[in-house]
Amino acid sequence: FFLETHPKLQPLETPTRGIFLAGTCQSPKDVPDTVSHASGAAMKVAELLATGEVEIEPLIATVEDSFCSGCGICESTCPYQAIELITKEGKNVANILEAVCQGCGACSVACPTHAIDMQHFRHEQILAQIAAAVSGGEA
Repeated sequence: FFLETHPKLQPLETPTRGIFLAGTCQSPKDVPDTVSHASGAAMKVAELLATGEVEIEPLIATVEDSFCSGCGICESTCPYQAIELITKEGKNVANILEAVCQGCGACSVACPTHAIDMQHFRHEQILAQIAAAVSGGEA
């Protein structure tokens, strides 16, 4: 069975935007519940289509080409298949497919050369937040 994002607040949505749940993929349901969930999921899709465009989260991975060794670990780690290896200036480097990236951070953690950062969550920013928390907020 698939898990929804939140059982009360988002019972039809998955953590991946644009993918909705309906019917018995969540749990055993009778026909009226299944029809109700399918109608709800169809309305969620209609809402997305009616806007004409889809907003994506700005929290995506970025690659510093000069640090990237082209090892491909990030490509195999990404659960959304949002990374591909390309050749730039005769060197293999990782390339993030921004429309597919969900900002989970798995690639950033797996990168042995620290060539991948998350926008708005760079290593320096996180370390500064930790330092501020440890010092009691005094900067």
